[in-house]
Amino acid sequence: MPELDTSAVLFAGGLLAGVLNAVAGGGSFVTFPLLLGAGLPPVVANATNAVAVWPGHAVAAYADRHQLGTASRPLAASIAAAVGGAIAGALLLGVVGNDRFRLLIPYLLLFATALFAAGPTMARYAAQQPGTGALPGRPWVRFACEFAMATYGGFFGAGLGILLLAGLQLFGNGNLKTCNVLKNLLATLIGTVSVLVLIGAGWVSPGHAIWPFLGAALGGIAGARAARRLSSYWLRLAVIATGLLLSIHYFLKT
Repeated sequence: MPELDTSAVLFAGGLLAGVLNAVAGGGSFVTFPLLLGAGLPPVVANATNAVAVWPGHAVAAYADRHQLGTASRPLAASIAAAVGGAIAGALLLGVVGNDRFRLLIPYLLLFATALFAAGPTMARYAAQQPGTGALPGRPWVRFACEFAMATYGGFFGAGLGILLLAGLQLFGNGNLKTCNVLKNLLATLIGTVSVLVLIGAGWVSPGHAIWPFLGAALGGIAGARAARRLSSYWLRLAVIATGLLLSIHYFLKT
């Protein structure tokens, strides 16, 4: 179990991450570095972070469960891709190991920051495409892309929601509202499956995970209520700046 002061910091970080995820996204930029700073090995910190941020998409998916009937195509293939990719990504984390994952951290953070920064542009571009989407409509192409996104989600996951939302729109899954519902469902499946694999593999530190998990759950509730008052624009800029600074920090460390 972490010491009391570490637990308080992790809880506060989870609280902030929950608010960020509810308003603008990017909560992992807070919790993942804190878990590394708490002394966890990189793979364990990443796995523990997956547990900590799990409530975000799950709460949103539950709230939108009645709107799944608006999906423009059957969900079985997407669900299979999400589950299979999440398992592959989580298992890949163990194959990579702590030493190699430590070297990957700055690149992963930089990629997630770039995704986060490009999110609005990606969404606007995808929304301008015809109803059939801009990407090839062959089922195997769609499945392969969704599997790849789920693998990333199971392996690291920061920025997954943005990646999924853009991909779903580009494949012509309906309007933005429908794609957002599907995004939350798939992100929840990916998060749940990967968390179960990571816990089963023994890569999660329960004593460290519980505090940011509780904080993120409470922060998500508070963030949902405060979303209309907080400026998502300035929060997004703060998250992007944080991601860039963290990327530089870990590049210098490696």
